[in-house]
Amino acid sequence: MASLSNQGYAVNDKDDDWRWTEQWLPHAAWFLYAASLPHP
Repeated sequence: MASLSNQGYAVNDKDDDWRWTEQWLPHAAWFLYAASLPHP
């Protein structure tokens, strides 16, 4: 059975799915940085 503290907002109406944000925010920042660089 899945833990309620690791389910998303759509499932349990609680905004405590901070692990997803904590994991993907650095990845998204690096991707946006790389995408903004000039490419030849």
